[in-house]
Amino acid sequence: MIRLHVSQRIFTLGERFTVTDDAGRARYFVDGSFLRIPKEFWIKDAVGANVARLWKTPISFMPRYNLEIHGQPAAEIRQRLTLVRKHLEITPVGGYKDLDVRGDLWNMDFDIYRGGRAIGHVGKRWLSIRDRYTIIVEDAHEELIVVAIVVAIDHIKREAAAAKTASSASS
Repeated sequence: MIRLHVSQRIFTLGERFTVTDDAGRARYFVDGSFLRIPKEFWIKDAVGANVARLWKTPISFMPRYNLEIHGQPAAEIRQRLTLVRKHLEITPVGGYKDLDVRGDLWNMDFDIYRGGRAIGHVGKRWLSIRDRYTIIVEDAHEELIVVAIVVAIDHIKREAAAAKTASSASS
């Protein structure tokens, strides 16, 4: 089991944060584009090599992201509107089959499954000035896909909150 920690500053221009292990060592660096269409994130390993890319599809009714790991397509993550609340759908591609996310995505408290087996858990820490959450990965081979899915969900959540704030400010 691997325990990772994400701590984001609330106010940043280009989304940039570090994923650390329990000892505080950097495992991944996440760099988000600033004022670029389509929105794009690069996930880099501890030595700075690009290991994953996540980008938003520019023309889409609901947010849709594509995920590549080591240059290979891994998943498409889409937000769907349902009668009760928003729902995220992950469509795996390539060798990443049977991915599913269950739990409270909007409060960053959820589990990621592959083939019915839990491969990761995310839990948000409350009472913090920064957005902070812990990612628990059950298998080291699944670490990168779990981190990439968490980055995508976090960004979709932030976009939805920004849109809600903008629409209530204009009312």
